[in-house]
Amino acid sequence: MGSGMNARGAIEIIVATIGLSLGVLNQQMYSIIVMVVIVTSLMAPPLLRWTLSKSEFLGVPRWRVDRSVIALYHFLPSKLLF
Repeated sequence: MGSGMNARGAIEIIVATIGLSLGVLNQQMYSIIVMVVIVTSLMAPPLLRWTLSKSEFLGVPRWRVDRSVIALYHFLPSKLLF
């Protein structure tokens, strides 16, 4: 859960930009925040892949992953789904 929530860089950039414009942050602090946003955003996909490869999905009903059931209840045409 934490690795998925880690990449929320858009909010941090907005808050940092507002802080810079209000004078709460100086240029050096703003640059540090931007670097942290970039690093955490780039780090999230590999962390999620690694985390999901280590987890076991026990008890997931087969109908949840069956493509025909997804096609029945999805609002997009089946050509766009698969």
